[in-house]
Amino acid sequence: MHKGLFLDLDGTIANSISIMKTVYFNFLSEFNRIGSVEEFDKLTGPSLNDIITELSKSHQILEEHSVLLNKYISILNEEYKMVLPNEGVYRLLTIAMERSWKCAIVSSASEQTIKMWVKKNNLNSLINLIVGFESVKKGKPDPECYLKALELLKCNAKESIAIEDSRIGLLSALGAGLSTYAYRFSASNEQLPKNIVKNLVKFQELFSVL
Repeated sequence: MHKGLFLDLDGTIANSISIMKTVYFNFLSEFNRIGSVEEFDKLTGPSLNDIITELSKSHQILEEHSVLLNKYISILNEEYKMVLPNEGVYRLLTIAMERSWKCAIVSSASEQTIKMWVKKNNLNSLINLIVGFESVKKGKPDPECYLKALELLKCNAKESIAIEDSRIGLLSALGAGLSTYAYRFSASNEQLPKNIVKNLVKFQELFSVL
């Protein structure tokens, strides 16, 4: 069995939160709807499928789910061209590769978007697997996405690490039995990990001795 490093995308390895907010507002404006920062914050972490379901319901958008989903992904892909990796991502993944760890992006985003971003930022050779919302029946906080990544990469959960930046992402990784670190997330809930990653550059030092 291998050791695995499982990384969330938005806000964790991708500096994309401001872009995600722009996409949310632009999507709603396509249907003459007005969003709010409060609603956007509540939608941080769920799968894109769940986000579309919630937005169509809360804003009474009557288009078919598949149409709305494709519209959202189209807007997202265009904006995501400007998204850069957070500082320390390349080095962290390189260290993992050098130590024969398997690396995966486990995200609620579209695999189409993730693959485009990985290729654009020359991360292909450092990522062994991408698990997006299309690959699972249940999104985060359900552990299915992490369990799938563990199975496909033949990794031992007890010897593997996940880094997440949202409550439901953390619950998903913990539910799969992974050693879980909260990236820039203050975990006051007893169910959530107390291990905080404030900086991926600093995390490299810890990871190097694991």
